[in-house]
Amino acid sequence: MLRITIPERPQWQALAQQLGFHFHTIDGEPYWKESAYYQFTLEQVERDMETPTETLHEMCMALVDRVCRSEALLQRLAIPAHMWETIHRSWTSGQPPLYGRMDFAYSGDGPAKLLELNYDTPTSLYEAGFFQWVWLEQAIAQG
Repeated sequence: MLRITIPERPQWQALAQQLGFHFHTIDGEPYWKESAYYQFTLEQVERDMETPTETLHEMCMALVDRVCRSEALLQRLAIPAHMWETIHRSWTSGQPPLYGRMDFAYSGDGPAKLLELNYDTPTSLYEAGFFQWVWLEQAIAQG
């Protein structure tokens, strides 16, 4: 894995603010850093990222199945009782998640470690579906 230092986009915070991404900075720290990117080998991607991602997804789906079939777990997770039947029906009918985003820590030495997992959250749609696309277009334009 190579870490390649690059200059941050000029005025990225102002752009984020203008586009409605108001949590670009939290407690004085940027929500993401633009001062570097990483280059991986194909083996690192397949072995250290894709394989753990698939395994973690399977584990999460098994947990969802367990929770959906247990009133005690639904209560423990503070899911409102009036939603239990809808959730159970959605799950048992085979409705898949629309998308998921896993945040990992990765050192290049062994499999990636899960930091956070978000399935079907509106914030993730905005981050990955819109704002990261803006970043990509600007990064390409800047060479």
